[in-house]
Amino acid sequence: MPATLEQVRSRIARAEDGNRALLGRFADQLFDKADPGFLDAFDPDALVAMARGGLAFLDRRGGDAPAVEVLQPSFQADGWEGPFTVLRVTMRDRPFIVDSVRAELRRRDVELLHLLHPIYRVTRGEDGRIAELAARGGGGTQEAFEMFFLERLDDEDAREELRAAVERVLGD
Repeated sequence: MPATLEQVRSRIARAEDGNRALLGRFADQLFDKADPGFLDAFDPDALVAMARGGLAFLDRRGGDAPAVEVLQPSFQADGWEGPFTVLRVTMRDRPFIVDSVRAELRRRDVELLHLLHPIYRVTRGEDGRIAELAARGGGGTQEAFEMFFLERLDDEDAREELRAAVERVLGD
């Protein structure tokens, strides 16, 4: 596992975009507690693309309401792919987010294969965009970010129904 994370860090350090430091902190926390089997399923470039997409999703959230997205990752759209449907959730941290989503997945009989769920300390600018991600124990507001890797849901209507249901559950 450490070699894979080192490869991810190395690729981020060489990235040409302007948010290398922010992306590096995001990726470190995203993959910090990931199951080694999960990391072994992807090459470092896919993990970097996964982190880049996750950071962009967290950055767009902005408000207090939960943001929920269900996607079929593809190389063309996301820079990585896998045999999964991915459910991304972000919101201010509070108890039972993961449990609430898991309960909805069970209710819909959707299998959860992997889960990444770091809590970030986020400082946002006046425009609502991320200004800083602090290290654990640092300043900022605690914001939850989850990536649920689910059995593949090829039906677009089923993915939209899942997104709406999770959004409803988290809004309650």
